[in-house]
Amino acid sequence: MQAHNNTIEEYLGAPKTVFVVPVYQRNYDWKEGNCRQLFNDIVGVVQSGKEHFLGTICFKVSSSHERSLIDGQQRLTSITLMLKAMHDFDDDEDNQEEIRDQYIFNKGRGIDTAFLKYKIHLNKRDDIVYHILLDNTKDSVEDKLTNAQKRSRVYQNYLLFYDLIAEYVGNGGSVGDILEALRGLTIIELEIQKENPQEIFESLNSFVDYLIFRKRSDSITINGRRNHINENFLYVAFKDYYASLPGDNYEKTKNCFSDMKDCALIYRTFLFSDDVNLSKESPMRKKLYFLLSINDTTKARSLLLYLFDLHKRSLIDDDMLDQAVDGISSLTFRARVCKAQGVNRQFAGNVMSRLDEVTNYSLFIDAFWQAITAGRGSYAFPTDAEFLDALKDKPLYVTLRSRGMKCFLYVMEMYSPFHKGLPAFDDETITVEHIMPQTLTAQWKVYLSKETMEEYEDLLHRLGNLALTNYNGEMSNKSFDEKKSVYKNTNYHYTKEIVDYEQWQIKEINERSEAMAKEALRIWTLPQQYQQAKAAPKSLHALGEDTSQFTYTKPSQLIIGDHEYPVSYWADFLPLLCQVLDKEDHKVFTDIARSGKISAFALEDDDHDYASNSSFWHIEDDLYIRQFMSASNILETVSKITKAFDATAGTDYSSNILFTLK
Repeated sequence: MQAHNNTIEEYLGAPKTVFVVPVYQRNYDWKEGNCRQLFNDIVGVVQSGKEHFLGTICFKVSSSHERSLIDGQQRLTSITLMLKAMHDFDDDEDNQEEIRDQYIFNKGRGIDTAFLKYKIHLNKRDDIVYHILLDNTKDSVEDKLTNAQKRSRVYQNYLLFYDLIAEYVGNGGSVGDILEALRGLTIIELEIQKENPQEIFESLNSFVDYLIFRKRSDSITINGRRNHINENFLYVAFKDYYASLPGDNYEKTKNCFSDMKDCALIYRTFLFSDDVNLSKESPMRKKLYFLLSINDTTKARSLLLYLFDLHKRSLIDDDMLDQAVDGISSLTFRARVCKAQGVNRQFAGNVMSRLDEVTNYSLFIDAFWQAITAGRGSYAFPTDAEFLDALKDKPLYVTLRSRGMKCFLYVMEMYSPFHKGLPAFDDETITVEHIMPQTLTAQWKVYLSKETMEEYEDLLHRLGNLALTNYNGEMSNKSFDEKKSVYKNTNYHYTKEIVDYEQWQIKEINERSEAMAKEALRIWTLPQQYQQAKAAPKSLHALGEDTSQFTYTKPSQLIIGDHEYPVSYWADFLPLLCQVLDKEDHKVFTDIARSGKISAFALEDDDHDYASNSSFWHIEDDLYIRQFMSASNILETVSKITKAFDATAGTDYSSNILFTLK
């Protein structure tokens, strides 16, 4: 990787150069607050005469003309939209020519294709709108765009910049001053060479974890509204954090970079290559691998950074660190099994804030357990009773899916009395075996008792009916006795124990479920003194489950993020969700609602009267949503809306919605 200081004038104005946004990058989605902040920064440069650091632009040279943007596309796109707005607003032909020929289009000999004509190429959806905008004036472009394209962030932010420029000039400023300030914006350009672009992109966004670690919170206020620190708000969040640091600019920058280096050295402990060899890793790295890579608990990384920092400063010892990591692993895995929230960025910030109050680190572990068990509702640490119930009586294979179930059984084997000779976890021959098979042969149907057959659907995916094998393909639907002849030669302790059973019916499956569940309590522990007495728990359900199971049921509670809402009917779900998302980001929500892509939304017109139709709930103006549908359709609609909202707003609602039944 090579790093250079540069200016926007030199970087974006490079002749015959095209900047391309890779397909894995998100769409252009800067909000109004981001754009206003950028414009205010430019005005600040005009007024102070001081240079302004825009940030890092990371790219890879793809050809003699093409640079692939790994990080910085949001800022570059916003700057060109501001330049285009300046071009269309200003009457100065020299300014217009400079903007057009240096920053927006490539000119000269050899520019003979549409691809080389434009300086920037965005993702497919945005690129169409962007190029229509560049090829037209403010007066002509509106007729060239569809209604949906007019609602895009590309067009809306262009209009915003145009209005901001008009207001600035109306107050005595000039376009020439803004252009001069833009020329001098400084950047650090990072050219990656042999590195993997996706890995670079992900590592740059690890700053989110760093900021949450340092701020002890995932919250940031932008234009008076609370937002969560994520990749979309990273630039603003870092600026806010940097401004809060003590000292002059030199001292702040020096100390900040030094701190980030120290944290990066810790953070690399949490990263694993695709071909990691666990046999060569330390016991701690193995724990982190299963926690972060296999169970995908990446939102716990800021809390892990906090703990490892305490350890590096010798405030906690090896044993304390080990116990704390085990506690996080226990919470996250219990939460997954019990369908609770576990650790998200907000929860991590709260735990760190509580641990900051520790003064006597000899008592750290007690303080840690108190902090991590302080959550309530869906954030509560599942008790032994809840965990045991979910393990032995619920369809665990459905909850954890194939990879999660493989991880659970593998960790059980790691802690078994006879764990030597265990193959590597990533051994592709390791599979999860349904002892009583998913497809019953005629032989199995005769073999199973009437009672077992009546409970078959419920028993199939229970813990007791699942085992690790290396022979799944050849095991298929063989009889129980034939399977036992294979199990007796396996290296898996809990699989080999099945040989001791004479038959395989409801009684044996339940017995094995309970026995293994009790063993799991020894691995994913919660000390008794921190278990909170609760009323009889109601099972939490999440989006993505088989919706047919909710037919003829009624909900009792809807949990959206960290807020819990009592509900009486399925019809309550969509109005509540609409209110939450509208408050989070009105523009994003209404764009989705009016896009026509989600059929539950409806727009009133002369031919459609929804105001008098009790099946629809009024959102605003002419916008309605159908609220009376089947439970299945409502849950599928909730899933579609939240996924669309998350993709644009950078939120995580789709994985943070739970509900209980009466």
